[in-house]
Amino acid sequence: MGVMIMVHRVPEGIEDPYTQMLYDEAGEYLPMGEPGALAGALNEALAATGAEGLIDESTGVLVPHGVDSVSFTVHESQVRMIFVNGPTGEVFDALAAVGGPDWAVLDAGTGERYN
Repeated sequence: MGVMIMVHRVPEGIEDPYTQMLYDEAGEYLPMGEPGALAGALNEALAATGAEGLIDESTGVLVPHGVDSVSFTVHESQVRMIFVNGPTGEVFDALAAVGGPDWAVLDAGTGERYN
């Protein structure tokens, strides 16, 4: 099995976003945006990288060739976390373009932070 990453916003003062994430409920994560708007922003950023693939029916996000899946955790009409199974360089570039400085991109298995 390949790498899975998770992306969420990290509140100020949290030094270990992976451990904190393990104890939080979905409603405790900071909002990342409305699902349709976030999907649109990610698709625009992915297109800018030259990524090609298929649109995921559940999220509306372009899933580049080589990526297994993209999913959102949504609470109260806001994306709270993004999961990407088998991320490619285009995905990391798109997340960097769309995300704010408080977004943590973490290995879902080890907690290693990529950004």
